[in-house]
Amino acid sequence: MPRCLVIEDSPSMREVARQILIDLGVEAIECETAQEALSLCLAETVPDAVLLDWDLPEFGGPQFLRALRKQGPLRSKVVLCALENNREQFELARAAGVAAEILKPLDHDAVRQVFAEIGLAAGAAA
Repeated sequence: MPRCLVIEDSPSMREVARQILIDLGVEAIECETAQEALSLCLAETVPDAVLLDWDLPEFGGPQFLRALRKQGPLRSKVVLCALENNREQFELARAAGVAAEILKPLDHDAVRQVFAEIGLAAGAAA
């Protein structure tokens, strides 16, 4: 079963993401902060995917990616979760190693499609 780390400061958004991932047959691991997520990634097996809120307080998405990349090449497929369709933000994210973007609020079909595109959800391109 694929594993996905959900890094999101909003409890309700984490719950929505967790439920969608469970429905897709993906194990969800939740972190409220990027610092917590980085510690987890360094201490445990790297997840197959990361749903990353770009605008986290104090230690945001870009800082998380830089810190993770210091440990070596990204082995997780990182999906940027954003509130706005901001092309400049998406370009910066792609340059930092993000594999895909998804807009909030998350919905089942959008997550399924993105996970199919990055090769983590079976039968997702419906």
